[in-house]
Formats: sequence, C-alpha cells, structure tokens
Amino acid sequence: MSKSATSRTLFRRTSSVRADQQARAPHLIERGGGAIVNTSSGASWVGEPVPARLRRVEGRYQRAHPAIASAYGKDGIRANVVSPGAVLSETAIRNTSEEFQARMLTACTLERLGKPEDLANTICFLLSDDADWVSGQVWSVNGGAGFRD
Repeated sequence: MSKSATSRTLFRRTSSVRADQQARAPHLIERGGGAIVNTSSGASWVGEPVPARLRRVEGRYQRAHPAIASAYGKDGIRANVVSPGAVLSETAIRNTSEEFQARMLTACTLERLGKPEDLANTICFLLSDDADWVSGQVWSVNGGAGFRD
C-alpha cells in the first residue's frame, strides 16, 4: 500500500467513524442511550507480517471507539469493536483451499475455525443490555489465534 493510499484509507476509516458517531449520537441520546459495535481487523496487533501502514490504519480506527465511549458515555452510549479471526463464511469456504484452512487452524488454540454465528453472538451480546457495563473495548473473537494485553 502506497503512502497516498494509506493516507486515503486512514482518512476514510477515521472519517467514517466520526461521521457515524455524529449521525447516530443524537438519535441514541434522544432514546436514552444505546450501543455502537463496529468490526475491525486485528492487523494493528497481530504478529503476522502485515504492512506497518495497515497496522496504523486499523490501530487508529480501533482507538476511535474508546474516544466515542468517553465522549458519549454519560449520555448512555457505549461503543465497542469486534475484531474477528478466521471465520468460515460461505464465501470463505468457496474461496479458500482446505490446505489454507488447515494452516489457519494451526494458529488457533481452539479446535475449529470461526463460524459467522460466533461473531453474530458476540455482536448481539455487545448490543444487548447484558453488556451495559462494557464500553470502549476491542473484543478479539478469534478462537485464541492471538492474545492481547
């Protein structure tokens, strides 16, 4: 990724978070609060060979959510990020070889790769009242394929 492409990507990713926050916040405040959950890759922290520019883009995108949580928390708005690992969606199953899937599985501490329902369940939890004390966090849903502090 060239420097100019990285700059454009970074601008779009961070601008989209700001625009999204500005569009949603008044409606959520009017309703008495709510939850925002976005997805982002683990490129900012995983140990695999990922271009440094991509690490910066994803890192800034992820760090925007604690800022949203801080800015709007007193208004009852929570903001979190889900960072998925290798998920075997229908498209992934069609477009990846069994050999590639086996290599991905070796990175997991659990016995399988992810299913779309794994992400859906996590996102539903974070959007629910059961998660009303969770805000400003990045949740890695990756079968133990990477660990964070």
